[in-house]
Amino acid sequence: MKIKRLVLTSIISLLAISMMGCPSKRNRPPKFVQITDEEVIDINRVTYYHPQGTDFSPDTMLNDLVENQSIHAIDYDQDEVIWGKDRNYTDLTDDIIVVSFLQIWDDGDDANFDGVVDEQDEELYGDLKTDEEGNYVVNPQITFLLKVLPVDGEFNFSMVVYDSEGEKTEISGTIIIVE
Repeated sequence: MKIKRLVLTSIISLLAISMMGCPSKRNRPPKFVQITDEEVIDINRVTYYHPQGTDFSPDTMLNDLVENQSIHAIDYDQDEVIWGKDRNYTDLTDDIIVVSFLQIWDDGDDANFDGVVDEQDEELYGDLKTDEEGNYVVNPQITFLLKVLPVDGEFNFSMVVYDSEGEKTEISGTIIIVE
C-alpha cells in the first residue's frame, strides 16, 4: 500500500511539474553604463561641462560623453542565463536620443508632410518632431538659453535609448556652464 501511494504521489507530482511549463521570456530594458578598462559600471546620472558663451549642440555633448567619459548604452544578451559579470551585450550608444533639446509635434502641425493637417497628423502630436528625412529637429530656443547662461549655471536634461524589442531606458543629466 505504501509503495502504491508513493508511486501515485510521484506520478502526480511529475505530471504537475511537467504541466506548469516555463514562464515566457521577459525582456529587460537596456542600461546606461560607463565602460572603463573593459569594466562595465552602472550609472544613474551624467554631467557635462559646457563653455560659457559658445554654441551648444546636443550631438557634440553626446559625443563628449561617449568619447571622454566613456558613457554607453548597452542591452545585455537575454537569450540565456549567465551568472557573473562576463555577460555579452549589444552596444546601443549610436541609438541614444537627447530628448530635452528636441521639438515636439503640436496641434496644427503637418506631422506627416502631406500638405494637409488632418487626423493622421493628430496621431503624431506629442511625439518628437522630425524633418522630412527623419532627422530629429533641435529646439533653437533651448540651445540659445545654454549660450547665455552664466558661469556655474545648470541645466537638466534627459537621454533615452530603445532596444530592438522596444524597451526604453532613460537617464538624467546636468549641464554645468564653465569658463
